[in-house]
Amino acid sequence: MTPPFTCGTADVGAADAARAGGKAAALGELARAGMPVPRGYVVMVAAFGLHLGAVDPSGAARRALGSLPADDLAGIASAAADMRARVAAAPLPPGVAAEITAAYAGLGADQVAVRSSATVEDSLEASFAGLQDTYLAVRGADAVLDRVRACWASLYNHESVAYRRRQASARTAWPMPFALRRSACLSDDEARALAETGRRVEDHYGAPQDIEWALLGECPGHPALHADLADRIVLLQSRPETVWAARDPAPIASPRAQASDHVLARFRRAL
Repeated sequence: MTPPFTCGTADVGAADAARAGGKAAALGELARAGMPVPRGYVVMVAAFGLHLGAVDPSGAARRALGSLPADDLAGIASAAADMRARVAAAPLPPGVAAEITAAYAGLGADQVAVRSSATVEDSLEASFAGLQDTYLAVRGADAVLDRVRACWASLYNHESVAYRRRQASARTAWPMPFALRRSACLSDDEARALAETGRRVEDHYGAPQDIEWALLGECPGHPALHADLADRIVLLQSRPETVWAARDPAPIASPRAQASDHVLARFRRAL
C-alpha cells in the first residue's frame, strides 16, 4: 500500500521524526499538546524519497557526495550543487503533486510558508538551524510545488552538507539596521507572555527547548490580527537545546576564603 504523501500537522508527533522530519514532528507534538501552532500540513519523507528516486535512480550521485572527506569543501560544494540542481529542476511525481495541491487547497489560505523538515535536524545532537530553506508569503498551488522542490534541494546546500559531515558549520546572519539596534522589539507584557509559553513547552517535554516563535501584531497598513496577547503568540518550532545544556558543569570560579569560615566549619562538625 502506498503511504500517504501528506498529513495534517497535528497528525504527527515526536515519535514520527523518521517519516515527517524533525521540525514537523516537533510542531505536531506541540499541536497535540494544545500549544499555539499555525494550521498546516506535512509533506512526508515518503514523498521526498519518491522524488529522489526519480532524480538519482541508481543513488550514484548521493554516494559520491557521501564519500567526500569532510574537509574537502570545494568537492562538497561542487557535488552538492549537482544534487541541488537535480532536485529543484525535476517535476514532482504526479501522486505527490496531487496530494500537496489538495492539502494546500484544504487550508483555504491566501498565502502560506513552506519550511524544511529534515529527518536529521532538530535532534539532541544537532539543530541544523538555518541551514535549510524557508519560503514565506507563497501564493498559489504552482508556487507551493516549486517551493517544496526548493526546500528539498536546500538539503544539498553545501553548508548543510558540510554540517552533516562535521556538525560544525555556521551561517552568518542579515546585519540589524543601526536604527533598530537599541529599540525594544517586545513590550514587558509580551516578554512575560512568551516566557510563560516557553515554560509550558519545556514542561511538556521535560527538557530545555530551543523555541522559535512569532508574534502576530501590527505592521504598516495592517491592524493587529488579535487583540488578546495570548492569541498573538504562535510557535514555529521546538527542538532540544544543544548549547547551554551541554555546557561544562564545573564552576567558573572558586569561592574566596572568608574570615568566618572556621566558625562555620566548627558549627557543621558540631551538627
